[in-house]
Amino acid sequence: YATLVGSDFTYKMSPTITSITPSTGSILGGTVVTITGNSLSFATKCKFGDETTVPSTVVSSSEITCVSPASSVTTGNSVVSLEVSINGDGDFTKAGATFSYLVEPVVMAVTPAAILST
Repeated sequence: YATLVGSDFTYKMSPTITSITPSTGSILGGTVVTITGNSLSFATKCKFGDETTVPSTVVSSSEITCVSPASSVTTGNSVVSLEVSINGDGDFTKAGATFSYLVEPVVMAVTPAAILST
């Protein structure tokens, strides 16, 4: 990847993703995801699925974090691609990394409703 600003030319290595932790989170979003790999110093955005992008925070040249957005699928679990951009535009990694959105569990009842003490 290369950029030209005025008369300055900057070449940046394409980032690679080697792991994602955690690889699952709530469909409501808000999961802090740590992405490790190579050449992540200039990562500006993470893309969850086909279109939702969020800013990334660079921790080191081999680690960034992103906060997962809410899932566009709200009726069940879903798996989306997770990609990284170093230019903030349309150029994202094609690493095959995935993130799974999980439906929040709902407590329907607690039995027994009360405990008698003696």
